[in-house]
Amino acid sequence: MTDQPTPINRPLTDDERHLLADLTIWCIAEQTGVSDDEAARALDELHQKSPLQMEGDAVNVYVKTSNGHVIVHCTREWLAFHAHSGGQLTSEELRRVLRYDMPGDGT
Repeated sequence: MTDQPTPINRPLTDDERHLLADLTIWCIAEQTGVSDDEAARALDELHQKSPLQMEGDAVNVYVKTSNGHVIVHCTREWLAFHAHSGGQLTSEELRRVLRYDMPGDGT
């Protein structure tokens, strides 16, 4: 991946939506120290009260709360690559990336 992500000029695929949902669960679990199942239940409860939104453009995609708080952000290029590469991303690999990109982690 380059510093200038390639625009993806099409709607998200089902595989990309599923990966984005998994990323959201993993992000919440990593930030709060709960299990993936607990994070999924909490997100489901939040979504029932105030729907979460997937939105973006040809370069970026976000999962946001209804008040605009960003839970997950990734580039469309990254999402497309990992959703369609045929490789299996593990929780541990994603958590490593999430930890690397978290503000204030010193990296």
